[in-house]
Amino acid sequence: MPRNRNNSTFDFRQDQPRLNHPVDHLKQMLDIPEDVEEKFRALTSVRKFRKGERITAPSDIRFFGFYLCRGAARVSMLRGAQDLTCSFAIDDEFIALPTSLLSSDKVTLSIEFLESSEVICVPIEKSRRMFLEEVSLSNGAFSFILATLMDYSRTLEERLIVMQCADARQRYDWFCKRYPKIVDRVSSIHVASFLGITKETLYRIRSGKY
Repeated sequence: MPRNRNNSTFDFRQDQPRLNHPVDHLKQMLDIPEDVEEKFRALTSVRKFRKGERITAPSDIRFFGFYLCRGAARVSMLRGAQDLTCSFAIDDEFIALPTSLLSSDKVTLSIEFLESSEVICVPIEKSRRMFLEEVSLSNGAFSFILATLMDYSRTLEERLIVMQCADARQRYDWFCKRYPKIVDRVSSIHVASFLGITKETLYRIRSGKY
């Protein structure tokens, strides 16, 4: 593949609708009555974070789902002295957490906000109980879970394609297009970690020497 900054091969975010709440994902698939929507919204809470703040409490990380209405965030995995970037999120995205690591005692997950952000927190267990108790919401429960998984799987699939098919320069070009709000707000170490390249390679790309 040619190393061209204007190459749109890995431009995945064209013409995506703006969604301001997790329930908006449901409404794309279902005709949801107002009372059902109100019940779900009542379970959720809105939290605001300043740039540099983190969510680190295991009880939050494990038992809540997070939807980033506005802002930018990084999910990191701390293993020993290594701070590894697992994923990024920007406006109108679920914050993707690696579920296989949520109960691990060997790693510590955290969400770091890269700019002032507004997050909708969804209590997973309360939502599950509500969906089970309300027969009218059973389809909504399934659809919400499906929508969340589809959003997460699209993010993982997109990154997998780039990591397998693109060279280091193309990975960085994709990152700039995919996360335009993040590229100038996160350290080179975190970007390199996310792209699977060395920080030295990243410096060479940014300086035009790659």
